[in-house]
Amino acid sequence: MFDVPSEMSLDLNTILKDWPHENGHVKVRKITGLDGREKLQLRVDLGVLQMEVTGRPDGQRPHNCESLLEYHQRRAVRAAGKSEDYKLTPEECAELQQEGIQYYHRYLSLFQV
Repeated sequence: MFDVPSEMSLDLNTILKDWPHENGHVKVRKITGLDGREKLQLRVDLGVLQMEVTGRPDGQRPHNCESLLEYHQRRAVRAAGKSEDYKLTPEECAELQQEGIQYYHRYLSLFQV
């Protein structure tokens, strides 16, 4: 565990009770994050997904690239330039699938707002 200031709660119920989940409805809102950037929030049955509006939805820059897909595309081009094969490991495929799901959640959210 990690230390949390006593005046701060990690309990999300305060947020969730004011924005209830509704089966069959996609509930999305735009907010301004503490960093001043616009973000999307998608209400799901067990909580909220918060995503960046631009770049990778989770805000990460894997291997200093815009996305894992871009990273692997660059590596594939370099390998092709050397006439080498480029293969993804099962773990890399799983990471790319997870990244794709993040982009899909953002796509659904942007379609609603």
